[in-house]
This record gives sequence, C-alpha cells and structure tokens, in this order.
Amino acid sequence: MKQTTKSLVTTLGVLALAAAIGGAALWVTRDTEKKAEQKEKSAKLFDELDKAKVRQVKLVSGGKLVALVTRADASAPWKIVEPVAAEADASTVDAVVNGVADFKQKSELSEADPTQYGLDRPNLVVSVKTEDGKESSVEIGESNPFDSSIYVRKAGEKTVRIADGWTKAPFEKQLLDLRDKRVLHLDDTAEVRRVEVAGTAPAYALEKDGASWKMLAPQKDAADTATADRVATALKSLRATGIAAESAGGAALKQYGLSPAKITVQLTVAAAGGKDTYRRTLLLGQPAPQKGSVAVKTYAKRDDAPTVFEVDQQVLKDLQKDLFDLQDKALAHANREDVRKIVLEQPGSPKIVGAEAGSGEEVEGLERAVLDHGAARGGVRLEARPQGVRSGAHHHPARRRRQGPRQGPHRRPDQGRQAPLRLFGRPAPHRRNRQGHRGRPPQVPRRPPRTPSLSGRRDQSASRKVTKDERGGAETRRSCF
Repeated sequence: MKQTTKSLVTTLGVLALAAAIGGAALWVTRDTEKKAEQKEKSAKLFDELDKAKVRQVKLVSGGKLVALVTRADASAPWKIVEPVAAEADASTVDAVVNGVADFKQKSELSEADPTQYGLDRPNLVVSVKTEDGKESSVEIGESNPFDSSIYVRKAGEKTVRIADGWTKAPFEKQLLDLRDKRVLHLDDTAEVRRVEVAGTAPAYALEKDGASWKMLAPQKDAADTATADRVATALKSLRATGIAAESAGGAALKQYGLSPAKITVQLTVAAAGGKDTYRRTLLLGQPAPQKGSVAVKTYAKRDDAPTVFEVDQQVLKDLQKDLFDLQDKALAHANREDVRKIVLEQPGSPKIVGAEAGSGEEVEGLERAVLDHGAARGGVRLEARPQGVRSGAHHHPARRRRQGPRQGPHRRPDQGRQAPLRLFGRPAPHRRNRQGHRGRPPQVPRRPPRTPSLSGRRDQSASRKVTKDERGGAETRRSCF
C-alpha cells in the first residue's frame, strides 16, 4: 500500500471517529436538556395554565376574602368587583397570575394529615380561572421554621407538597395593594397641556406651548419650563397612601377639608400624540388635626369618582409657587450655537468686543486682552479654553502665556483650535509676600530627609561638615540640621 493511500485511510478514520464522538455528545446534550425540561414541568403545579387566558383572580387570606378581580378579555383592564368596586393595579394582579402559573414544588409528602401542616385552615388560598371556566387553586399552610419552606397543596387534592418560602410573596397582598392608587387616573403617556391652580398665593395658570410653557395668570409671560414640568409631573404621579372613604359627598367632605377645598387643580390632558383633550378636576384638603393629635393628614378627591384618597402632604408644597418660581429666568433667549459676537461693558472701563474666532491666534489675543482688563480692574474675567478641559496648572491661560506654547511632539492636541468663550466670576485677590509685593511667595527649599543609622542614632560624620571660619581661619564644625 502506498504512503498516500495510508494517509487517506488514516484521515478518513479520524473523521469517522470525530463524527461518532460528536454525535454521541449531541445525543447526550439533547437527552440532558429533555430530562431537565421534564423535571421542570413536573416541578410546576400548573404546567398547562395559560396566563393570557386568565379572566378571574381570587385571593383569600385567613379565611377572609381580600379581593375578587376580573376582566372581560386580555386587552381589558383588571377591575375589583368584591368587596368593593374599584379599578385594580394591573402590575400587582399580573404578578399574582404569574405567581400561580410559575409556582414550583421542591418535593412531595404524599398523603398526610393536613392539620399537621396547617392545611385544614390555610393561611392563603389563591385561585385563577381561565376563559374556558377551568380553575387552578393553591392552598398555602404553615412554614417550616428550619429552612422557611412552606407546605402547600392543590385544591381538591390530598397530596402535601413542599415549596420555597419566597414563592408566596406575590400572594401576600391587602386590598389597597391590589387597587389602582393613581389619584388622577392618568396614563404615563398622557400629556398635560394646561394647569390651573387656585387656592395658592398667587393662583396661577400654565399652558404648554410646544416644548416650552407660558404663564397665563397671574400675568402673561414666559414660564419657567423646569418648574412647570415639575408641577405637571407631581400631579400625574400623585399616588394614594390610603383610602379615607369609598364614597363621600356634600357635608361629608367637610371633615376631610374638601368643602371648601384648600387647593383646587384643573388639568387639560391629551393622549400621547392626540389632539382631543379632556379635563380633570382635583380637590386637595388638609383639615386641622383632632384634639390630642398632632398628625396632619392630606386628602384628595377627583371630580369623576366618589372615593376620598389619603395622599402625601408633599403635593401641597409642590403646587405652592411664587411669581419668581413661575417666571422664566433666562435673561437672554439665544441659541448658544448661533452666538457670533460678545460685548462686555463696565462703567469706567473700555468696551471689550469678542467676535467669532477664525483662528487660534484671534482667540489667544482676545483672551489676553480680557485677562489684562480683569487683572487691572478686578472685574469680570473671560477665559477661552477647550470645552471639557478643567482649569488647572497646565491649562491656566496666564501660566500658558508665561510658559509659551508647547512645541514638538509634546504639544497638546487642543492648541491652535477654536475654543468656546466662557464667563467666570471675580478673580480672587492676590496675596502679598513678606516683602509686601504682589506675586508668588518666595520658594523655601525643603530640608533634606534624615538618614537614620542602624543603631538608631544620627550618623555624626554624615550630619557634620568642615567649614572655614572667615574671621580667624580656623576650622570649625557646625551642624547641617
């Protein structure tokens, strides 16, 4: 057999062996993944539950109904129907549904006495019902004090199962947790177009004009955009901390300070990108504290709902604005990129004009003139330096002027480029040295460090030297330290 034939046979044998090994590894990997998937499915209590088809959620704690929540279809919002009729918090209800669908067990105890594990009277019972009427329910009993695991079982079964303690966290909710706590009930994408606030000093009205705001009352002027945005955000994000009354009206509103209201807010709102607008009216009250109590509570009520909410009193401070807060504080309305000329004038001083620099020399010349003017008059200083570079020992213009521009490979990449002009405050007064002259204090050389010997004592030969006395010519010794 020729050498070429032997090499070809050897190569084919190696390739066949590699293919066999690869096939075996792929088979083992798929088999392992399949077993892991089957194990995960067997660990889930409700593996066939489709979360998108859930239409009802029922939560019972300690034998008492916490809430019964329903929705018509997958796109409809969740609503609480028992024990009260109210809007539900979608994220909290979805967390309960996900908790049931993803509930996993660690092990089983087969059939056991439910009384021993607190399942004769479960602490929590959570059930969900899909659109086809199929109900999935889990009962949660006592906890194991050793590892905080819990004992659970499916409704209608006798098998007791063990699960991790954290799996019950989505079900430990109260009625307030499941309710929609948005006082104005506005979507996050809603856009506030107009705000009218009465009851503050002064009363004011703001209207959005594109990306900015304008003030309509107490006077017509441009409004501070940041302040107006904070007011709108404070109203949109207002959340209830409690429910004072499910329904109140007429004389019942007086006890909450809502008749008359301390502050009345009217909003004009539009959907994101929409032209149609609608109005919301919010009443805010803060009654005097009861006798023997120092706690001051703040209440809120929406015009289209009978519920009285308890809110944080910070909202009253967020709405209280004076005229200066509402006014636009920009002295010059100009785009920084469009500025081509700067003129600085000061009584008793020459006028300084800064035009757009065409080269680095023009910037340096303007910088020198302004610096000399600031040093002579002690007034405003105008400094030109590359944006993003902090002033310091290496970037200070005066020092750079004394040292001269860097040459060669050590020249900075920002030298010779056009730099934006920036205004800075009054320079600090110069310190005077011991001779009374302005400038840097004299440089005092540092004393050389002492060199300790191995014995811990000073080396006399190293710390002394021989000098010649100028008067007598005799050699004397003096210490250097």
